[in-house]
Amino acid sequence: MRRRFLLSFFVFTVAVLVLLEVPLGTVYRERERQTVVDGLERDATAVAAI
Repeated sequence: MRRRFLLSFFVFTVAVLVLLEVPLGTVYRERERQTVVDGLERDATAVAAI
């Protein structure tokens, strides 16, 4: 009984972490990508103005 409870609690915890972390990781990746693109555009504009 105790082993079954611990296993179900562990599976539930892993499922919750996956359901929360995957979308957050995707949002973070897109935000970082956009930050890099914005920086490159700013640098390209600065170089073009010289």
